[in-house]
Amino acid sequence: MKANIVIDSNPLFFVFLSLIFLLFYANMRFITRISDRAFLFCSLLIFTVLRLPVTLYNQELNVDESQLITQAHTLWYFPVFWEYTDGTTSGPLNSYILFLGRMITGSFDFITARVTCLLLVIITITALYYSLKLLFDQPSARLSTSLILLFYAYIQAPDFVHMSSEALPVALTAVCLWLLARTWKGDHRITGNFALGFLLALIPFAKLQALPIAFFLGCFCLLLCGISKSGKPAIGLVTGVLSCLSLAAFLLWAGNVWHDFLTFYIRANLLYGREFSWQDTVSLLQYWLLSDGDGFLVLTPLTAVLFVISLIKGNRQKMPQLMKWFIASYLLTTVFCIVKPGMYFTHYFLLLIPVIAFILADSFHSLAGAMTGARYRKSGFMWATAVFVMGANLWCFNYLKYNTLNRYPLPAPSEKGPVVEEILKYAVPGDFLAIWGWWTSGYVQAGMIQATAENHPVRGLIGNSLSPLYIERYLKNIARTNPRVFVDPVGSSYNMPFIHRSDYFESVPSVRDYVQEHYTYAGTIEKVRIYVRKDLPVVPPAPRVP
Repeated sequence: MKANIVIDSNPLFFVFLSLIFLLFYANMRFITRISDRAFLFCSLLIFTVLRLPVTLYNQELNVDESQLITQAHTLWYFPVFWEYTDGTTSGPLNSYILFLGRMITGSFDFITARVTCLLLVIITITALYYSLKLLFDQPSARLSTSLILLFYAYIQAPDFVHMSSEALPVALTAVCLWLLARTWKGDHRITGNFALGFLLALIPFAKLQALPIAFFLGCFCLLLCGISKSGKPAIGLVTGVLSCLSLAAFLLWAGNVWHDFLTFYIRANLLYGREFSWQDTVSLLQYWLLSDGDGFLVLTPLTAVLFVISLIKGNRQKMPQLMKWFIASYLLTTVFCIVKPGMYFTHYFLLLIPVIAFILADSFHSLAGAMTGARYRKSGFMWATAVFVMGANLWCFNYLKYNTLNRYPLPAPSEKGPVVEEILKYAVPGDFLAIWGWWTSGYVQAGMIQATAENHPVRGLIGNSLSPLYIERYLKNIARTNPRVFVDPVGSSYNMPFIHRSDYFESVPSVRDYVQEHYTYAGTIEKVRIYVRKDLPVVPPAPRVP
């Protein structure tokens, strides 16, 4: 797109737009006088333009992105989750939500995923702003969401800008917080709380790991109902939860995937990860936040500093005790969700975004309560300066670490390497494709859909109690879809190291026997072995110039 080329070919344009963005927040008199709609429109518009380089970068940034795209592409034609696709730790909603991006872009590629992610961030920021405005005040809400928006605008770490399985749960959580804030402020209409309950029940179908957060918010809503001695919100909440779960149960029954849901989502997630000691947990958090967190290297210390200053200088007497307990409990619940799997994935920290926004708003509100008149205006300028510093630090952080303002400089098309070109000799985009190793971007590059429910068979190789079931399902799936091409990238540079170099398909006797019976070896390209169905002619690989 032309807009992306302008930013990439003219860095000064990028710099100028960034300065406008930051000065927009530095002018406290302006930021507090414009309407909410104007504030959000201007903020999100500039944010969208600044995110164009990564949004239009049509290359894989994380293997999870390719997995979600491939699942969504498959579900577009075969919409029954757990029969034709399995997201392992990621729920079905993370794949279905990409249909929204597909309707905008017209295809399933990395741009589709980034557009969807961009829309989810916009929903997150908007919902957080209105929830914070209800529970605190307008200046505190605007300053808090400004910091969060600057984080999203300037962060360029792949773990934070790709379409991750945390993007949708965070957006759903933000909307739930807005609905919860309405109940907190006395809106006891059943419809709003019904929507809250329904959305809370949706969160684990996006990411089961976020279930404790949904459970906590639901329990807190019931606590508010008990305090207000009003039964309407509780009735609406419970009815919403039960309606969502009933709908999910009906869809599972209609798709005949109850067994798969219980086995490959509930049981498999309970077996996922590894146990950590408290010492391991603290060490992991320190490493994530202080060494490998990129943008969180700025966001978390700044949040901590503002919170400490608010404890020292702020007016904590005006802050309701219930709010203090809510923020503390919410933070602990979120940290538990992050560290419980015991796995090293930095994008888990995106789950902290809503609670960080609440801590920031609480800090700003406390400081504002201690200052009036000119002192408050001076403090407002000081916090606006902090916003400016954060944006500048994120920017300089990228520049100093990667020697570039923009880590994604080209709107390059999705590349079709020699392996994909060889695959497309025997199949066409839209056909089924079976890949034994972990090479999910191969599906995206070829424009083909997955022949097996899991587009990477790692669960059948890790040796837990469910591994035989995964292999059994793999063989059932491949027999049903009968793909033209079977590919084994294990041992090549395409394969993710989660699948060991010794785990060729021959390492599993049942898979080896099936492939030998139904497929013919067609050649090896860049250490990727390609097999073609026996009823198809084998085309010798074209000689390649070394």
